[in-house]
Amino acid sequence: MIKLNLIYPKQYFFKKQKFEKFVFCNYVTNVSDNITVPFAAKYIPKVVEKDKYKKWESLGYFQPKHEASKGNNFETFSMILPPPNITGTLHLGHVLTITIQDILCRWNRMRGYSVLWIPGIDHAGIATHVMVEKNLQKKTGLKRQDIGREKFVQLILEWKASKANKIVNQLKQLGTSVDWSKFTYTLDSKQSTAVTNALIKLFEDDMLYQENMLVNWSSHLRSTISDIEIDYCLVEKPTLFSIPGHHKPIEFGLIYDIALKVLNSDKEIVLSTTRPETLFGDTAIAVHPEDTRYNHLQGALLYHPLRRQPIPLIFDKSVIKDFGTGAVKITPGHNKTDFEVAKRHNLPVITIFSDDGRMNDACEDYVGEPRYSVREKIIARLSDMNLLREVKPHVVQIPICSRSNDIVEQMLKPQWFVKCHKLAQKSIEAVESGNLIIEPERHVQNYCEWLKNIKDWCISRQLWWGHRLPLYKTEFGWVAAQSVDEARQKAKNKFNVDCFVLEQDEDVLDTWFSSALLPFSAFNWPETDIMYEKYYPLSLMETGFDILNLWVSRMIMLGLYFTDKLPFKKVFLHGMICDSINRKMSKSLGNIIEPDNIVNGITLKNLNRTVEMNYEAGLISEEELQKAFIYQEKIFPQGIPACGTDALRFTMASYSLTDQTLRFNSQECYNNMLFCTKMWEASKFTIGWALKFDITPTSDVKPIFPWHFWLLHQLSCTVSTVNKNLEDMQFHNVTKSLKQFFHNDFCDVFLEISKPVLKLGSEDEARATCSVMLHCLEVYLRLVSPVMPFIADELYSYLPKCSEKLVANMVFPRAEEYVCWKNETVYNEMILIKDMTRCIRSLITTLRCKKPETDVLVTTDRIGVISRYIGVIQSLVRCRSVTVKDNSSEIIAPANPVNRDAIVYVLFENITQTQVRNNFDLLDSQVFRLCRDFENIINHPECSENNDNILLELLDEWKRVKYKVDIWYENRNVDNVIIDDIITMTGYIQKLHILHETLQDVLNSLEIGILKSETVN
Repeated sequence: MIKLNLIYPKQYFFKKQKFEKFVFCNYVTNVSDNITVPFAAKYIPKVVEKDKYKKWESLGYFQPKHEASKGNNFETFSMILPPPNITGTLHLGHVLTITIQDILCRWNRMRGYSVLWIPGIDHAGIATHVMVEKNLQKKTGLKRQDIGREKFVQLILEWKASKANKIVNQLKQLGTSVDWSKFTYTLDSKQSTAVTNALIKLFEDDMLYQENMLVNWSSHLRSTISDIEIDYCLVEKPTLFSIPGHHKPIEFGLIYDIALKVLNSDKEIVLSTTRPETLFGDTAIAVHPEDTRYNHLQGALLYHPLRRQPIPLIFDKSVIKDFGTGAVKITPGHNKTDFEVAKRHNLPVITIFSDDGRMNDACEDYVGEPRYSVREKIIARLSDMNLLREVKPHVVQIPICSRSNDIVEQMLKPQWFVKCHKLAQKSIEAVESGNLIIEPERHVQNYCEWLKNIKDWCISRQLWWGHRLPLYKTEFGWVAAQSVDEARQKAKNKFNVDCFVLEQDEDVLDTWFSSALLPFSAFNWPETDIMYEKYYPLSLMETGFDILNLWVSRMIMLGLYFTDKLPFKKVFLHGMICDSINRKMSKSLGNIIEPDNIVNGITLKNLNRTVEMNYEAGLISEEELQKAFIYQEKIFPQGIPACGTDALRFTMASYSLTDQTLRFNSQECYNNMLFCTKMWEASKFTIGWALKFDITPTSDVKPIFPWHFWLLHQLSCTVSTVNKNLEDMQFHNVTKSLKQFFHNDFCDVFLEISKPVLKLGSEDEARATCSVMLHCLEVYLRLVSPVMPFIADELYSYLPKCSEKLVANMVFPRAEEYVCWKNETVYNEMILIKDMTRCIRSLITTLRCKKPETDVLVTTDRIGVISRYIGVIQSLVRCRSVTVKDNSSEIIAPANPVNRDAIVYVLFENITQTQVRNNFDLLDSQVFRLCRDFENIINHPECSENNDNILLELLDEWKRVKYKVDIWYENRNVDNVIIDDIITMTGYIQKLHILHETLQDVLNSLEIGILKSETVN
């Protein structure tokens, strides 16, 4: 038997007042009489982050370093920050994108790359237009038409100025390391030049044309809108909706059966429609050619009761026979499918709505009335005419304008379109050839399918805010030009006339078009300079998956067309930030959290005030306001504590970004703020001892104890893991590895073991320990710097002889530098020691012992290994003594098996029945988990269908042991647990551990991918 106690005085472990000085998170500032650590008493994010950004800017950290590089063969990394809209301020979705991109930029700078990251803001045509008009109407009761275009645009400019300044300040608050000298605003002169040149080229290449086409029309905005600005609402039962321009709610979720008489006959056809208000636009009734109910009516005409004229009955395969009665009305002026039917059958197209959603002159008695208000009148009229057959519930999908909450109509309008089919084909080929990478790969199919089925792009908008189209109309046709004078000259040359009327199109450009030019327009395209040559194409486009088609695909199409290059080499798409209950964040739900709410904290009262201000600005309704209050009180009853920027960034990076939705929980930010606090306190402790022994980051690292080599091994693995996962953009693995190393390995294990050595060991032991400790801290601060730049910069400046150094300018740790510290032997030994420590702690907790008065016994076949770590075990457990005996010894004491190699015991003179019962319950849970794990393995298809002899023998042995365990459980005295039961259960658990580990070895050899269960202790 070997009995080893730590060589340090026992009072170190027993006297609370002495021990507490070294309890983690209570490190004293003065580690000796002569050395003072230059640290604040505690970590305060606001203090640490203050003025950091100004310092980085003043040092030119954010600008590319290519000018200082030798030759022209330097590595570059370039991105654009997806420009936030000036509709409001940054939200958590922006924070996610900013965090990801900033991590990549900082990492690549530290790797020696010349990094260019271009910031900007988007004028967000339709979105800003809506916001300002809502605000105007709420404050004054006026519409934009009441004040005119010039004054309305001036209001938008004032809005833009206030929002842009706040967005820039938010970007700086988040540590966004962009090159501000390249700041781009999508409506500035540089962008206007690019947009104008792009449209002129498209027009002159016959890629831009005007045509009357059905488009998405928002009556409230009086403009076309894009597909992304439409939300589809599934109505499964009759439901009332409030619609702009209507004084009372309108009911949806009904289908109406209406009879039309066959001309010159007593027969009738009953059609089904969910939109009776569009009857005035009907130019035919359609049925399916194979619908036998209507075969006898080939060539028939039907009398239209509202238009008072005949319309044809047509047969078309687009009709769904099972929809209603199988007969449907054809309204080509307001339905895309019907418009195509009308083309096939040469039907007239009638528009019945005005631009503001009212009935027009084609609607006789209802001219000027809101379209949905007419619905009830038409139904009443048809009922009076005895033509209304039935009204019943029906599931319907309603397209709602996300900007105005109006029902989107299909309207026939002269619009400008970009021909997209050739552009789309080249964009598909770029991915199929491997020249462009899209990750996650599952989005490639969506990308290709969208492009294969692409329609020509409607780029004109009937708004007052945006790039006005550089297209000029004459009575002879259109020209595209930079100015009126150029347009006049082009018209003269093109049409060979001297006298004509010239008028510029009033429409503005779809915002997505100007945004799609950004990868190259940000470099002053169509001009090309050294920056364009060096940094275009961009290295990466990182954004949310939801705008893959609306923005990313279009950037690719236009980039290939205008520059003959892909605009970027790789696309990475992250998921959508949702609230903690997985709902999309929106003002109407009141679940939007501003970044500042997390960084600086906010009370519930001020959270309420935030949504009140949205209500006062006309951005949400009173009903939405009340919903927001309920949500905020439920989720944030105490408000949100101040967490700081670093904690917010670390939280964002911790999500598995490739998931479709990412559930944000402010509590995770708070937990990460506590992690920052732990970094602060541990750094203070480490630097204090380094100053005492005059050790600097450049000092030689001289490990002497096994646990020194273990920490250096863990550091080596962490450096390797972080680099690999940054390369693969698996940021959640980066943060997991960073947190695990610092929290678990460095703080919870290494520092706890180090404390008695630093205080009571020899000077050589203390210096060696301190050198390892400081070395790991210095490397770690460089590793964590891209993710948490503020605290890393602050702590790095406190390292001995590093006060003038900027951690961001240091070299990022490379895996090959630290491979020399790999030590699998020590690593495996420490796994055993940590498992043993957990088992001892679990047993002590179960028995409710006082740690300083506890004696621990370990029985094992690995006496030599465990004996070297007795001091480590004693430091981590904080018990009185640790004794080691060989595994053949029979011990009668409370026990907890560690694995096949070791059992830990707590020694007692007088053990109580309660302690025996608690010990039994602890072991019982182990048996349950081991048996459950075996059952899962046995029932796994890869295992159950395998005929390997060794595996079959092992499974048979498991069944025999399991049978014995079951028999013992059945026959034992349930009401009276005795110490002999503990001994018996310990023996069974040891056998189960042996079988479990052997089984895993066999499965690994057979390459059967069944994951191990969690540690059972």
